[in-house]
Amino acid sequence: MKTVLMFLILCTSMAMAGELYDLKLPDMDTVNGKKLVLNGMSYREMSILGIDIKVYVGGLYLEKKSKDGEEILNSKNLKYVKTVFKHRGSGKDIGKAWEDAYKEVCKNECNTKHKDHLEAFKKLFNVVKSGESLNYIFSPAGIEVIHDAEKWGTVADEDFGKVILSVWIGKDAVSQTMKKGFLGL
Repeated sequence: MKTVLMFLILCTSMAMAGELYDLKLPDMDTVNGKKLVLNGMSYREMSILGIDIKVYVGGLYLEKKSKDGEEILNSKNLKYVKTVFKHRGSGKDIGKAWEDAYKEVCKNECNTKHKDHLEAFKKLFNVVKSGESLNYIFSPAGIEVIHDAEKWGTVADEDFGKVILSVWIGKDAVSQTMKKGFLGL
């Protein structure tokens, strides 16, 4: 009987977690006192000398599941992105990657409005090693960046947070693979 019970508990635990490229994320997580549900998982890939390398694997957590990127972006609800790096990244490289992605989704007035926010955001980053997490909390107060359990800083502007989240799930998302995964499509 104990064996059957342990098997059922194990199966339930396995079914209640997302998994992608050896990264397991729980179906639920608590952030700032709120229970959030895993909406979807995906990965970020870059090509170096024609070889595709998975940079990080991550998941999008929401207060309630949604497949609509615009609905998520415009919601005042708490949003949380957890990423786990598969390769080391320097603060400079991570900042540059964010700048490039930002420029793809934030043009004209958006770019002018958030230029200072982008510079502050880029300065938050430091070295992230393989296996370490870099997490983002999006709220009406702005965007908070956390490395493993250490808060690296905040950019206190809700609209800028929407721009950064739109890199993953917006209509002009940098990676359609990432967008589909985070939206559970």
